[in-house]
Amino acid sequence: CGGNTTIVAYLDGSDPIYAGAVPSANAISVLSLSTVSSVKNGTNNDWGIWISTNEIFDRIKRRSDFVTDVANMLNDIRDQASKTTSCTASSIKNPKPGIVEPDVLLKNIGFAPDISQSCIVSDAARRKVVFDNWRTNVLYAVCSGGTACLTVNGDANCAAAAIFSGEKVSGKLRPSSKASDYLEGANYSAFTSASTILGGTGPYSYTLSSADIALCIPPALSTCSANAAILLSKVNGSGNDCKSGSTVLQSCIDAASQLASCSCSADAQAFITPPCINNLNPSACQAAISHLQACSS
Repeated sequence: CGGNTTIVAYLDGSDPIYAGAVPSANAISVLSLSTVSSVKNGTNNDWGIWISTNEIFDRIKRRSDFVTDVANMLNDIRDQASKTTSCTASSIKNPKPGIVEPDVLLKNIGFAPDISQSCIVSDAARRKVVFDNWRTNVLYAVCSGGTACLTVNGDANCAAAAIFSGEKVSGKLRPSSKASDYLEGANYSAFTSASTILGGTGPYSYTLSSADIALCIPPALSTCSANAAILLSKVNGSGNDCKSGSTVLQSCIDAASQLASCSCSADAQAFITPPCINNLNPSACQAAISHLQACSS
């Protein structure tokens, strides 16, 4: 096709970007477009069209991978809400500051707390980039002391909640330090009043792009014995109540994940995978139960 990759060979202007300079963050670049005189004089014949952020997002929100990205981001926030940078369990994290409305009741509000790429199980680089680019669209509320004080989508065992705010509606301003620019209705009330009820079920849909998606974050389970107890509570004779239909309950997956550094880590994984997830009678499953009962470190 010929040509080259030098900007100045195609466009006319004096801004440093025309010479290939990369502008610094938040810098203003001046683009020069043609006028009747410049075309007549042969000094500039460039035409341009402005593309707004709304037009860009209108295409992004229709992509199937954006649906996956939003779901993964919320799951990563939930999975790391009580983990340190070394991926070990600790107390529920506080939000990243940025919301100016006062905290009420026993809640601390703000934006999503930091997550660590090293703690993401799969496709970590992409998922961390998604988080970094969209974290200011995720509001986060945590109960004082990490105890359960919130009800999210009917689940009352929530020590924190992450909400992916839907596309901004008319009259809203983003980025913003006001929860009112991100949330409406019951979710806004839960961030700014004594209300503790939040809602919004996924997955994300571009046909309902302004709808919030709320995710429950249970209290931190920082001890091996506490997480083992969650799995043991699912023992139902020879049945395993971690299985619901054809899927494994997320609470069981989370508990097994929290046991990764405990002596019963392998037993926890055995408990939530075949054959034990289907039937606890096999000797290997009975051994896993015994190890979970003794798990303390």
